[in-house]
Amino acid sequence: MGCLTVKRKEQLIGAYRKVKMNDINGFNKVIEDLEVYLNKNGSDTQLEFVLNMARVRKADYLGKSLGNIFEIAKPLIETLLTMGDEFFEIEAIATMLYSAESYELSKKLMQKALNALNTKLSGHEKCEFTKLLVFINMSYRLLYSRFYDKVDPKEIKKLFDHCIKSGVTICEKRGANSLVLRTILLIRQAVFYEDFGRIAETLTALKELKDENAFKGIQDEIAEFYHRMDTAPPTDIIGIIVGHQIMRRREELGLTREELSERVGTTPEYIGIIERGVRGLSMTRFMTYAKILNVDYNYMLGNLSKHSKNPFADPEIIQVGEAMSTMSERNKSHVCEHIKLFAKHSQK
Repeated sequence: MGCLTVKRKEQLIGAYRKVKMNDINGFNKVIEDLEVYLNKNGSDTQLEFVLNMARVRKADYLGKSLGNIFEIAKPLIETLLTMGDEFFEIEAIATMLYSAESYELSKKLMQKALNALNTKLSGHEKCEFTKLLVFINMSYRLLYSRFYDKVDPKEIKKLFDHCIKSGVTICEKRGANSLVLRTILLIRQAVFYEDFGRIAETLTALKELKDENAFKGIQDEIAEFYHRMDTAPPTDIIGIIVGHQIMRRREELGLTREELSERVGTTPEYIGIIERGVRGLSMTRFMTYAKILNVDYNYMLGNLSKHSKNPFADPEIIQVGEAMSTMSERNKSHVCEHIKLFAKHSQK
């Protein structure tokens, strides 16, 4: 009977490990199976731990705020601090490092993981990749620290630089297998130092690697951190994201560039330029693409519309522009004056 229980337990853990980041049904099934097993068989520290990890990863996929994830992860982090240095535990720290509520706690977990990987677990086949996970997740946590944690900025910068340098070095050793992860690290470095030109450049590089999940995840990160920097994303970054969303929707609908160009009234070559983000769209063109692709403005803008202060990324402003596009020049002028007057009084 005991052997069957162990086998079942291993199956549950194995099922969790196989769930892909974008598989919400997979997370739901794993969570449901774990809850059923625990209700039937009683408390099990390791399975309760896996259940909490699944809940955190699901919340992350659903786009919950970091504050929300911190709350969900509290029991998980408490368990992590008391667990030993077996590989499963260290792999769990590497995966969940970003969900530690405080900077000091995240640093403590990082040191615990790296100490074990450099000594007791150094010969493990997954050692180097797990180190890379540590640096990737810690780099994200340190971006949060840069804006919110009351810590010496020099200390955060020093640790952040170490994570980026160490992570990129491992990626370069692994070659093409880690090209996407290397690009993500470089984008985070550009965001950390507010190097807007490099953000656009590396975002384009990530898009060309054709990893939809990675692009979507980093797109959300960029939107979030622009919001924290209280800075509007430049038009070129909006253009890259809008172009990606157009390409994504076109492929969802099974349209070729030739077919879309006929509907929009342009050339396939121009569609390619837009999709690559080489050139942005005017507001009128933006609305035309949204209508033909049957999507709303939020879809076209990815996640930027939730965070950006750039007028072009505000769906309500776009809707005003759409309404005004059919007016005469005289009426447009009247509407503009009313809007200015309303804005002036609303600030009082």
